[in-house]
Amino acid sequence: MDYLEEHFRQEGIEFSSEGNHGRCFPNVINLAVQAILNGIKTHGGTLCCALPDITTPHKDEHEAYAAALDTDPVGCVRNITIRQGNDSEVWPERIPERQLTRDCETRWSSTSLMLERVLDANEALKCMFCVPKYQQAGLHTLLLNKDQYTVTCDIEDVLRIPHHVQELLSAEKTPTLPVALPAYEQVLLLWRALQIELQYLSPYIEFGISKIEEYVARSRRSCAYVLAIVINPAIKFRWIEDQWTEEECEEARRWVIDTLTQFRRQQCIHEATNVPESSTDLPTTMASLAQGRGFLNLRNTSRRFRRTAGLSASSSESDLSVSQTRTSSTSYLQSAGSTADSAGDLNRLSREALEADDRKRALREFDRYCEEPVVQNGIENGLDLLRYWQINKHSFPLLYRVALDILPAQASSVACERLFSSAKETDTLRRNRLSPAVMEALQFLK
Repeated sequence: MDYLEEHFRQEGIEFSSEGNHGRCFPNVINLAVQAILNGIKTHGGTLCCALPDITTPHKDEHEAYAAALDTDPVGCVRNITIRQGNDSEVWPERIPERQLTRDCETRWSSTSLMLERVLDANEALKCMFCVPKYQQAGLHTLLLNKDQYTVTCDIEDVLRIPHHVQELLSAEKTPTLPVALPAYEQVLLLWRALQIELQYLSPYIEFGISKIEEYVARSRRSCAYVLAIVINPAIKFRWIEDQWTEEECEEARRWVIDTLTQFRRQQCIHEATNVPESSTDLPTTMASLAQGRGFLNLRNTSRRFRRTAGLSASSSESDLSVSQTRTSSTSYLQSAGSTADSAGDLNRLSREALEADDRKRALREFDRYCEEPVVQNGIENGLDLLRYWQINKHSFPLLYRVALDILPAQASSVACERLFSSAKETDTLRRNRLSPAVMEALQFLK
C-alpha cells in the first residue's frame, strides 16, 4: 500500500495507504475463528476451570466440561477418518483416506462445516462402530463421548456465526464493502451474547472478539470504509454516530466533506472546460498588462511621428508634450505594477472564495442527504445500491460520484486474487513478447 501511494502520487493521483486500505473481510473473520480454536487447543480446560462464580450444583458439570476441552474435541473430530480401518483391514476393501470433510486453517468455514458434518453423522457413526469387528479394530475409541459431543455442539454454535456472515460478504458482482463494518459489529454482538449463554466457552470466544476489535480499530482509520457506510441509504451516517465515539464521528464527517468538496472542485473544472466562455470579467493577468503597455508605446510613437511632421508646432510645445508623455508613461507603469500585485491578491482571494463555496455546497448536499429518512428496506431486504444511486444521481450528484468510486470495491479480496492468478493464462508461450504496459492494461481490463 505504501508503494502504491508513492507510485500514484508520482502520477498526480491522490491515494492514501491507510485511508484507501480495505482489508479482506473473510480473512479477518477466519483469523478470529482460528484465534478461538487455537485458544481451545492451547489452554484446554484451564481457562474454563478459572471461571469465577461457578455454583456448587453445577460444579460437576463444570469439571466435566473442562475435562472435555482438555481432550481437544476439534482434534478428536479431525481424527475420525477411515485410516485405522484401512490399517486393520476391517473394511471390505481399501477405501481412499479422507476426513469427513476437508479442514484447513486457510480455508474459511472449513472447521465449522467439518463439525457440522460429524454432529449430523454422530448417530450413524455410533451404529457403525458398534459392529464387533470395528470394535475389535479399536475404531469405537474415535467416537465422541457425551461431554465431548456437548462441547463440540457449543463450538459449532460459536463458529456458525462467522460462517454465515463471511458467506454474506463473499458475494461477487454486487456491492459488499458498505456493510463490512456493520457485519463486524454484528459478529461481535452475537459472540458477546453467546458469552452469556455459553459461559464455559466465554474466555475462548474473547480471543476471537479481540482479533475482530483489532481490525475494526484499523478499519475506522480508513476513509474508504466511512464513505462506503455513508453511501448505504439504509444506514447513512447514523450507524457511525451510534457506534463510534464523538471524536471518531467528527473525523469521519470531515473525511466525507473533504471528499465531496474535492469532487465538487473537479465538477467545476469539468464544466468550465466543456461550456462556452462567459462574458464575466476575469482578473487581469501579467500578459494582458504587458500587452496594454505595448499598445501605449505604439500610440506614443505614432504621436511623435505626427509632431515631427507638423509645421505649426513650436519647439516649446514639443518639449512640453514629450515631458507630459514621459510623465504619463511613468505614472502608467507604476499603476500597472500595483495593478499586477492587486491581480495576484484577487486571484488568491477568488480561489479561496471558490474553495469555500465548494465546501458549502458539499456540506449542504451531505446534510440534505442525512436529513432524509433512511431507506427502510436494507440490503438484506432487497435494496439495490446500484439502482438507488442511478435514480438519485441528480438529487445528490456529489455523493453519486462517491458511489461510483466506492461501490466497485469489494469486502473480499478473493476476486482480485483470482484475477491476478489468471495472469499465467494471459502470459502464455504464444504471448511471451507482451510488454509490461500491455500486460498491465490487460489485467486491469479483466
